[in-house]
Amino acid sequence: MGTKKPFVYQGTRYESLAQFIRLNGLENKDPVTVKNSFNFIYVPLFSDGDQDFYSMKEICNHYKINYHTMRNAYFRIGLSLDEIIKRHKKGLIMRANPVFDHLGNEYNTKSEMCQKWNVDLKLFLRRIKIGYTIEQALTASKYERIKLIRKKGKKNDRFSEQS
Repeated sequence: MGTKKPFVYQGTRYESLAQFIRLNGLENKDPVTVKNSFNFIYVPLFSDGDQDFYSMKEICNHYKINYHTMRNAYFRIGLSLDEIIKRHKKGLIMRANPVFDHLGNEYNTKSEMCQKWNVDLKLFLRRIKIGYTIEQALTASKYERIKLIRKKGKKNDRFSEQS
């Protein structure tokens, strides 16, 4: 039957020809005959300016995105097609939980964020573990100590970082 193309027939939207055949009791008919017998109005899956895309494969070929990566981002992570394409254009990985700094910039990994801020990854993780905010962990100098008020009742309370 080819690629899955959504279409409208008599005001009802169908996601594929197979769905149309199933819902209208046409299982005994040849799919090609069914397709040629009805006047379907195909609905684009995604539109980018003046160009319409009717399948994920068309989008992947146009934007040079791996098909399995796109399916995973769309069906498992739940990103919209528009969001997937925006992330791909920025060079970001399709992840469920991207990494953000205190300014709202998005990174693929904590390591990439730390490189941008010139902070050692282990130092950043240690600072977060003892209670620094992301801003403090990224912007405090290597030798600066920030006093932290820890919750009462914890053993071995730390009030400053040991670097």
